[in-house]
Amino acid sequence: MKHLDSAAPALLEDLYECTTDTGQWPAFLTKFANLFDSETAVLRLTDRHNPVIYHSYTTGFREDINNLYESEAVEADPFREGLATTPIGQALTSDQVIKDRDFERCVHYQNVFRPNGNFYALGSQFERDRNQAMHVGVHRPRPAGPYTPEECRVLEFLTPHLRRAIRLSRLVMELNQS
Repeated sequence: MKHLDSAAPALLEDLYECTTDTGQWPAFLTKFANLFDSETAVLRLTDRHNPVIYHSYTTGFREDINNLYESEAVEADPFREGLATTPIGQALTSDQVIKDRDFERCVHYQNVFRPNGNFYALGSQFERDRNQAMHVGVHRPRPAGPYTPEECRVLEFLTPHLRRAIRLSRLVMELNQS
């Protein structure tokens, strides 16, 4: 993982660019994934109570696998409940949710993670209201190893900025609609 002191300022600049140009999210997610030595990353707006994806941005995912996830595999996602019940902004690693041996046997691994070449995940819900939540996540292959406590701290450092960027983006959209 790159050192936070050198990587964060440029990443934050890219993040805040997304507030006025939502087309920049995939480029931001690519840099975000690279910060965590990962090849895939997601930013999703979900329903808090039902397995529904309202909107998502991804990088590194095969389109067919992402479409499968959004249309039906989200129901079998073992990380959904953990993200929903963890305090907002707190990082959650896949090995905190499910044992590796159990994960490699589950439907979600077989249908979503394995086809994309991933095994480990790190994510956080950073925005919630009554009915919706937003989360960000990164994923990497098994040989790369699980995410470390240092990587969790980096994600937790970034989540308040993600929250602000999303709120600013909504404000800009509302102003433009007015």
